[in-house]
Amino acid sequence: MEVRAGTSHLAHEDVSAPRPVAPFVVAWMALASAYLLLSVYPHGGSLEIVRQLAYLLPFWAATVVSAQVSFNADPHERMLLRALAVAIALVAASETLVSVRVLIGGGLEGGWPLAAEVLTISAAALMVGALARQADLRAYTPLTRIRHGIDAAGVSIAAATVVLAGIVVPLTDGSEVTASQGVAAAVYSGFGILLLIVTAANFGIDPGSSPHPWFRRVLAGFLLYGLATAFWPAWLYGTVIRPESVTDVLVELAWMSGMSLAFAGMVSRMSAGVRPSEAALPKPRTMPHAHVAMSAAVPIVLTAAAAAALAFGARASMPDSYGSALLVLGSVLAAMVVARQIFAAVENQRLLRALVTDPVTGMHAYRSFQDALQAEVDIAQRSGGTCALVMFDIDGFRSLNDSHGHAAGDSALKQAADAIARSIRSSDVVGRLGGDEFAVVMGGASLEHAERVVMRSLTEIRGLCDESGAHMQATAGVALYPLHAGTRAELMRCAAGALFWAKRHDRGGFAVYDPRVVTALDAKDEIEQLETETQVRAIRALAVAVDARDAATQYHSKNVALLATELACELGMPREHVRRLEIAALLHDVGKIGVSDRVLRKRSPLAPAEIVHVREHAVLGERILRSSGFDDVAPWVRHHHERYDGTGYPDGLSGDQIPLEARVLAICDAYDAMTSERPYRSAMSPAAALHEIDCCIGTQFDPEVAEAFIALMGRRLSG
Repeated sequence: MEVRAGTSHLAHEDVSAPRPVAPFVVAWMALASAYLLLSVYPHGGSLEIVRQLAYLLPFWAATVVSAQVSFNADPHERMLLRALAVAIALVAASETLVSVRVLIGGGLEGGWPLAAEVLTISAAALMVGALARQADLRAYTPLTRIRHGIDAAGVSIAAATVVLAGIVVPLTDGSEVTASQGVAAAVYSGFGILLLIVTAANFGIDPGSSPHPWFRRVLAGFLLYGLATAFWPAWLYGTVIRPESVTDVLVELAWMSGMSLAFAGMVSRMSAGVRPSEAALPKPRTMPHAHVAMSAAVPIVLTAAAAAALAFGARASMPDSYGSALLVLGSVLAAMVVARQIFAAVENQRLLRALVTDPVTGMHAYRSFQDALQAEVDIAQRSGGTCALVMFDIDGFRSLNDSHGHAAGDSALKQAADAIARSIRSSDVVGRLGGDEFAVVMGGASLEHAERVVMRSLTEIRGLCDESGAHMQATAGVALYPLHAGTRAELMRCAAGALFWAKRHDRGGFAVYDPRVVTALDAKDEIEQLETETQVRAIRALAVAVDARDAATQYHSKNVALLATELACELGMPREHVRRLEIAALLHDVGKIGVSDRVLRKRSPLAPAEIVHVREHAVLGERILRSSGFDDVAPWVRHHHERYDGTGYPDGLSGDQIPLEARVLAICDAYDAMTSERPYRSAMSPAAALHEIDCCIGTQFDPEVAEAFIALMGRRLSG
């Protein structure tokens, strides 16, 4: 499906209505009633066959339908649905094997290699793996994903330990249940808890990430199946220890009900023409408070469970087989606690390093550099010494990024940072302030020393070549504490003012802060700032006027501008470039002024001629911007409906032929359109919209920009 966003009209999809739920409810009630009556009252012979068939029917019905759905599924959801289909088939085979043994009078267990235990555990592992993989953890680091996996597995093992020590051992005392059966019951309970965890995680805590109705039924079925599996000791109690009990019947009834729900969900998916964006499970996000609570509670729970298991396993009164099993489970839990803490420590170290170090250059990041600068200012203040600050700006960096891509820009930044680092003392600190700006703080340095460092650094940088083969160049500004400023903030302002003056009057050289020059510069800046603010106010008013033509797109331009500026910062664009992109985003739909109201507000599908008319807004928008003096941003607006695979409009550009800024606008425009309510369709959840963007990577959207956007929005939704 193409994400046809960015215009006020999205053509309607032919989506047939899902099949009613009532027939499934009636069928389930009939099967459940028959099974329950035949299980409670005396039965045998042909009635037992009917009872077993009633029990098995939901399993095999779910198997057939899920297999059909998985083979006809869209590519992006096929892996998940096929894994679930195989898991349901394994469960059906396991239950059939048990039913056959009951009918022929054999035992409920055994019979390698088709043992029911092997089939059931394999099915549970497939269910857990498929649903765990479906959760969107893209915004998390690999170490965080491993830690979450350890947490989920640890909680399930802890639950199995509690079940074994607190339920299975007392139940099986003096009965004919073997130790292997008791331990297996506890292990099954652990798998049931694990299935409950991953299924509940897929529902998500954030209501906006709720799955499509058909998948909610499937998930509810797995939730009920996992809950029944967690009560496996009750099934063991009713089948072996006290057959006159109905606990096993209740557990089996829950298994039947779970498969019936999964069957109903799969039939709904098969009978309705669901859009791909709604077909697959949206990406759930949990609340930050839940993350904090889990991070604090899980290690406590695992440690307590490990200690209890080891203590109970070592007791003399504990049967040898059960004691050995508890000692093994306790040792595994203890090892998991240690592994979890190791992963957490390494993860925290990497997060701290990411906060302190710029990932591109390896130098100090903005925040850590500000801390280092403040520390040097404090030392100079206490000792009566000096502190020099030098700010560098790489000349021509924007054009290098635009013409050769971000990889070339990153390489140039790394070379420049290394050149600056070679020119300073080991005690000096280099930091990247953002974009193409660097800074050096030199504690105890004189103004003459700072000037020598600047000249060495600029000479080193001029000796470098970028990806295009051209020699690099930088401009610098110098300020000294306490000569020019009395605080860290003032020192930064003075150095920035000197750099700004040098960029205008001595590009490729440097300037030392001069109060007279910077004062005059500040006055000029104030005039320019006033002019810019007036211009921006006019731009915002025009954007509001464009959006106001259709109530369905109110605030659309503003939302796209907010998203575009965040994404531009995520991609490392310079601050001034981000401001120009914001203007383009605010005015990306200005060409709709030339689209007739009849077409713009039409609620039914557009005719081919009307589609051509709507698509003219991109070219018209470019003309309006060029006539208004926005020549630099006009091409971004013209091409924001181009597609990465070359099938977009108006010029059919592809790949890097499309300006990067237009690629940014395209993805932000699509996201806001998908997550906004329209009269002819409901809004997607943020998670579903991100999933749709993920599916269109490489066709409609630039892979690098799309991945950055998904990571950015993932952090926003999870934070």
